[in-house]
Amino acid sequence: MLGVLLDDRRVFLLFSALILGGYTVAYLAYQFWMRMPPLQGDVLGYYFYLPTFFIYKDPSGYETVRSLLNTQYGDFILSSHEFFAAGVKKWKFVGKVYTKYTYGVALLSSPFFFLALLVSALLSLPLDGYNPVFQFLVPFSGAFYGVLGMYLLYTYLKRRFNPSLALITALLVLLGTNLYFYLTVMSGMSHSFAFFLVAALLHVSDGFRERPGPKNALLAGVVLGLLIAVRPVHAIFSLLLVDFKRLKRLHLYIPHFAIVSAVVLLVFLPQMLYWKFITGKFLVNPYDYEGLKYLKNPYLFEVLLGVRKGWFFWTPLAAFGVLGLLMERKWVYLLIIALMTYIIASWSTPWYGDSYGHRGFIDAYPLVSFGLASFLSSLKGGLKRVVSAVILLLVVLNLFKMYQYSLKIIPLDGTDWKTYVETFFQVKPKR
Repeated sequence: MLGVLLDDRRVFLLFSALILGGYTVAYLAYQFWMRMPPLQGDVLGYYFYLPTFFIYKDPSGYETVRSLLNTQYGDFILSSHEFFAAGVKKWKFVGKVYTKYTYGVALLSSPFFFLALLVSALLSLPLDGYNPVFQFLVPFSGAFYGVLGMYLLYTYLKRRFNPSLALITALLVLLGTNLYFYLTVMSGMSHSFAFFLVAALLHVSDGFRERPGPKNALLAGVVLGLLIAVRPVHAIFSLLLVDFKRLKRLHLYIPHFAIVSAVVLLVFLPQMLYWKFITGKFLVNPYDYEGLKYLKNPYLFEVLLGVRKGWFFWTPLAAFGVLGLLMERKWVYLLIIALMTYIIASWSTPWYGDSYGHRGFIDAYPLVSFGLASFLSSLKGGLKRVVSAVILLLVVLNLFKMYQYSLKIIPLDGTDWKTYVETFFQVKPKR
């Protein structure tokens, strides 16, 4: 049966069915069961650029933003710092309102936003940016990029492993980690977009290292620039462009790195102009009072193994991936993951607030996938059967915990051992 699927077109359709089908189910649940808008919470902060620039045409207007949010979301309290749970802030009491998130997600989802504008106009719906058409199409963009990201991941793995193992690994990463939750239920967050861009960067970086030239440098700059525009901390993925095995030839790459840097700067320039308009400075910390507060005492154990949001605790499949990277001595991949871990553990909220598992690591799953495929390829005989059974159980456990989290059987944040044990087999939320 797996052999029938190993046509690239069928693989793409499989990912499309799993992700877009999951997204549709999640959207219907939002509308008819949970009675909540998909454009909510931090998703509003990422989306903020599009309605305020192209509908309300006043990104600095206090009254415009207040009326925008109150239209669909009730009374949001504008404190001296931010609207509740949207990442929208008032800059230093000067009257200009902005989003702390960078514009990359809004840029990538803009085709779906403009499509929603067109459909809304044809259906004579209010062009407010929040009618049901926007509620479906804007978060749908995250699921769309998720499909592209999974296909890029599969084709990347297929170049290094046999097609069957590449597909199995891709499916395990999709269904056995918290990635599926953030490609379907919370697809409007940044993680689906970053996952797609990191998978794309794996392809592009191969071409950049092996066939350096203006074309590959330009392509690498666009992908890396978009990735940084989604989350600036993702500049650490630029390490993928460096050929550490040929450092003696690094000087030959200087002109190409200059092109990459120029393109990255060009892609990020709109963000800098936006900050200049809001704050008077081209470079600022848009998170204001948030930041790397624990650099000297990072929450490494809590971030990796803690019951609250520990990466390996909630996504043990990732541990097999990291082990595979160690076995393959993929030091660049491991360095990026180590840097990401340190940054996350040093952040003012290391557990990243409400999330299923630790969402901060999702963007590195294309790297983890290589390690998982390497680990699986090393298994033989009885050990292979035992590990395969364990991994299958972990996939089932992950999907069940995702179901529990969606129903709020598991708390959105703050899970402790008592809660975890008491709710382990619970299938219905308490009334």
